[in-house]
Amino acid sequence: MNDYCENKGIIHEVTPFYSPESNRVAERKNVTLKEMKNAMLVSSSTPDNVWGEATLSACHLQNRISYKKNGLAPYTIENW
Repeated sequence: MNDYCENKGIIHEVTPFYSPESNRVAERKNVTLKEMKNAMLVSSSTPDNVWGEATLSACHLQNRISYKKNGLAPYTIENW
């Protein structure tokens, strides 16, 4: 696994089991997706039972927004 990650340019980091709060990047992404989902549901006046679809839509949008540092969207970056 380490060789694969090294060849692909992936920085392999581990976190303690059952402690997602130690992974700040993933936690921030989850909060961002939740806030986007809530904003979409409130602004469109749709019922709460479509929260799953709203979350998928928020994730789709996040993957198409380009990063400030390199101007590329996550889905366009090679070697993922």
